[in-house]
Amino acid sequence: LGLTEALLDYEDLQDPYGIQFWPIFKGRDGCRTPMVWSHNEPNGGFSHAEKPWLPVPPEHLTSAVNLQADREESLLAHYKQMLAFRRDHQVFAKASIRFLGNDNDVLHFERGEGAEAITVVVNTSEKDVEVSIGSGIVPMSGSPYPEIAAKGGKIALGAYQAWFGQKG
Repeated sequence: LGLTEALLDYEDLQDPYGIQFWPIFKGRDGCRTPMVWSHNEPNGGFSHAEKPWLPVPPEHLTSAVNLQADREESLLAHYKQMLAFRRDHQVFAKASIRFLGNDNDVLHFERGEGAEAITVVVNTSEKDVEVSIGSGIVPMSGSPYPEIAAKGGKIALGAYQAWFGQKG
């Protein structure tokens, strides 16, 4: 859903480490707040209890499932699309992996062998990058990011973009 870590009051903490070492270490509770299912229900639709284990931060309500479910550009839709893509390609679950390149800002690997292999390139930085992928690799059909074309054995990725390719 793209929820940020919540800033909780000391009185709301449940994590023993957060309580013990407050305020230097605030513990894990800020990233364990309830799932927000509905922006217009008490406790984000997570619980009908008067007070759940941890509070629902008001800023999380704007990213509730019911607000993202029908929006194609939402983060929820993106994750659903990526999970479906992974499910459609067993190579992501069962095949060997070979890491390529050595740029700390680019995750570049190949899953599988031969014609079944899938090349994955992820730009994890806020800068544009150009990555050598080798010859004969083309964008995958059905990829969540088909608009990025390979030219001369290279691809150009914008900030935080990803690319999936196969031997053409």
